[in-house]
Amino acid sequence: MQEAVDSVDVRGTEMVAASGELPTEFRECDDVMLVRSAVLEECATMDSPVCSEARSATPSGRYRFVNAPEDLWDVESVIPWSSPPPVGLTPQGGVGGVQTGSVSRRGNLLLALVVRLLIQDRSTVSPDQLTDLQAILVSLGFAFEHPQYLIAPVLALELNVTEPLAGAHFYFLHFGDLTEPTEDVIWSAPTSAQGPVDVTIPATKAILDRLAAGEIVTLTAVRFPDTTSKEGETVFSLGLTSIGAASSVSAFLSYLTSGQLADDLTALMPPAGG
Repeated sequence: MQEAVDSVDVRGTEMVAASGELPTEFRECDDVMLVRSAVLEECATMDSPVCSEARSATPSGRYRFVNAPEDLWDVESVIPWSSPPPVGLTPQGGVGGVQTGSVSRRGNLLLALVVRLLIQDRSTVSPDQLTDLQAILVSLGFAFEHPQYLIAPVLALELNVTEPLAGAHFYFLHFGDLTEPTEDVIWSAPTSAQGPVDVTIPATKAILDRLAAGEIVTLTAVRFPDTTSKEGETVFSLGLTSIGAASSVSAFLSYLTSGQLADDLTALMPPAGG
């Protein structure tokens, strides 16, 4: 029996080695929408779990398919804003928690926005950053200061676009419809030629108040005809739901300013000699 098992194992290893990057490609298909016609075209000369699923009249549901590329934009899902947990210890031994966020997905585009606490050693923060973050804390009425750590609210933004779509030049994260950009834009940046968006944005009182009021946040990709143009064309917009935003962000702010966060932080990270 052992000889038979060893023989099968050797053949399996040889097949995996011959397939190159195929096992990695299988894993990359696990959480994306696939266009069935494109998959079947690629599978004309090969076989794999993805190919079998695409050919099956009764698919198991492991992989998700649409019939045409334009159908991707019609597949939409959202995750409402979550209730913020109290601050606590992370599995890695750090301090975390106190965050609320929402996720929006359209086809294979995924946008996530999280309101959370930045808990960072003061020695790693530049003087200008420290001044800006402390001004935000004062505006929120959060008076607690830890001698070693800076504690401040931030927005964590993620967008899984690996390269600009349809020639988009800029991303705008905003309230409203961009008719009042000076008031409504939360963050903007040029589209990157490589890699997804993963940024941390200071959460000002104005932003947090509007989130606590339940205002909808949208990420819009814009293409400009030329470098001198001030008016652009929307390539795509991806909006987050407002479900749970008002109650969750309000609870986040209340936890910051009521004194409960200060008490919990003092218990978890007592000042030296305290």
